[in-house]
Amino acid sequence: MMDDKITDDNSYVRYEDFGAAGDGRTDDFHAIQKAHAYANERCLTVKANPAKTYYIGFSPEPAVIMTDTDWGGARFIVDDTCVPAEQRGVDVFEVKSRMTPFEMEAPAGIRKGQRRIYMGAEAGGGDGSDNGERGNTAKLKQNALVIATNSGKKQFMRKGLNVNSGFDQIDCFILDESGNILTPVIWDFDNVTSLTAYPIDERALLLTGGEFTTVSTKYSQDKGYNYFSRGISFSRSNVIVTGLVHHVAGELEDTGSPYAGFVRTRACAYIQFRDCHFFGHKFYSTIGAAGLPVSMGTYDINLQTSIGVAFYNCRQDNIMDASRWGVIGSNGCKDLLLDGCVFSRVDAHMNVANLTVRNTTLGVQGFNAIGHGLLTVENVTIMGPSVVSLRGDYGSSWDGDLYIKNVTWYPAERVSGNPAVITANNSGDHDFGYPCSFPRKVVIEGLRVMDGQYSGLRVGTQSGVQSGTHGEAQSGQHECVSIFGGIDESNTGLKSFGAPAEGDFPHIFSELLVAEGLSTETGKGFRLWSGDVDRCYSAKPYAVGAASDVSNTGKASSSVTAGTADAGGLWPNFRARLTDIDRFVYDMSASEIAFNGEHASKLAGEHSLAPDIRVSECPRVAIRAGNRTARLMISDCALEDGADMGGKECEVVCERVKGVLL
Repeated sequence: MMDDKITDDNSYVRYEDFGAAGDGRTDDFHAIQKAHAYANERCLTVKANPAKTYYIGFSPEPAVIMTDTDWGGARFIVDDTCVPAEQRGVDVFEVKSRMTPFEMEAPAGIRKGQRRIYMGAEAGGGDGSDNGERGNTAKLKQNALVIATNSGKKQFMRKGLNVNSGFDQIDCFILDESGNILTPVIWDFDNVTSLTAYPIDERALLLTGGEFTTVSTKYSQDKGYNYFSRGISFSRSNVIVTGLVHHVAGELEDTGSPYAGFVRTRACAYIQFRDCHFFGHKFYSTIGAAGLPVSMGTYDINLQTSIGVAFYNCRQDNIMDASRWGVIGSNGCKDLLLDGCVFSRVDAHMNVANLTVRNTTLGVQGFNAIGHGLLTVENVTIMGPSVVSLRGDYGSSWDGDLYIKNVTWYPAERVSGNPAVITANNSGDHDFGYPCSFPRKVVIEGLRVMDGQYSGLRVGTQSGVQSGTHGEAQSGQHECVSIFGGIDESNTGLKSFGAPAEGDFPHIFSELLVAEGLSTETGKGFRLWSGDVDRCYSAKPYAVGAASDVSNTGKASSSVTAGTADAGGLWPNFRARLTDIDRFVYDMSASEIAFNGEHASKLAGEHSLAPDIRVSECPRVAIRAGNRTARLMISDCALEDGADMGGKECEVVCERVKGVLL
């Protein structure tokens, strides 16, 4: 018994009660482990001495935290130079629930958007009836985060230098004790091989303060990855972390090992980080799965199959240092929030459902995402290559809507071409395990692009800044700013007007763009697409049946009848509503006509397959109508000198045109 070592009021325990020296040299980890074990047994708070520095060496087991912990102003040295490479995955602290996860009886299937799984006496015996809702006989005692897995289906089959064969289909959602699904299911599961419930703690656990310095490992390798996980892992739901600080010391200049995150969440819900300080690690090169050199990404925050994780007023130093990786990455999470943060990068890696970034500054590594639901970027300043980059290695897909509101963007250098607000890269020749698409609806309100400072800063390189710096005006490098980038024929494989080649996996384009209050520092304005070929409608194979005669060039012969178009799955035309944009450039003058003559007019007129673009209240509009099929309506605008209103297939309607600018 250690009761004689506890403070007089027996309300909390101290590390010193179990032998910690706190001198920064003596290994205190064993004492720290014992203190938490004692506190866990008696539901006591743990307090560190704010005047002490605790040295943490290696142990094959973490210190398990189940009670409130007040680290205050205490400092911790986490020495990874003494950690064997084979033990690199052992965390220092594990924030753990007293309740253990358990397997539920899996229904035959689960459907996207499903709202309920029948429980207890209501269960139907697991036969998959009612669209897979029935079949579970284990009634929950409280809300739980549930992870569904189908080991017979692979998704996220990555493309590129880190190519892989994919991962089991997986989804997480909150299930209440009555079987109601409280967060959306995003995949159709034809089979469920496991259904694991992680009960959600009702009481919040508090972690306060603590200044941690990781002394980086010196272990490195020339090929493959060995991620180190020497931090704080969270497998308990309902935790509030306040005032945590993390630093890294002793990183190597040219070689080293990546870190999987100093704070890591998995299979938990409702974690808050408030007023915390994180660290941007250096990244190194290795030989990837494709046998070529690739950068090793290393995050300070790693979120896995977690729901409702939020960051309030958290920050990171050196957000413009291109030699350092982004601070936050996630896989398979839902309902993530960043509010009032300063980070170099946010990366929703293998899928996120519902992500909000507001009142935040993002640095040179930018904002990368793929996923589902609502993606909101509001009151944000960003210095990355785009406002939102849809990750090409996972198909550049967002199954939902995108809202960009009151954003100021300082573009970093892209490889070539116009800076683009939303970028993607999907060649249509790779199966990622799911359909890929742009956001169905894109709303952009109040975007200010500081393109006068469009710099030579190139991101994602170990050497960092290759040429130029932010703040160094280099006007003249670009014609204008594109709203959608990376969809021209050269890097997507899509054919004229969105028709993919036979056997491709199409990348479906957006249905609606609503843009209002867009401006550029240079006054060069905006165009819709970065590529030479403006897209008419979404990429999908054309009509079905014998009447179809569509070549891989995207041209349609007269045998594609109106009836065939109705039956064959041509996607609705793209619609754009553009208001109060400082300058709008629209060029449909390409020499190749996607649909020949009379047939194009028939499709455009009778089936509304042409783009429907309406521009209003813009002080400068530059038009080259040309021969591509389109509808363009202009009202309360001023046309620039030399506007070309011709074009056999482009219908241009001008109302209340204010005049021609010289």
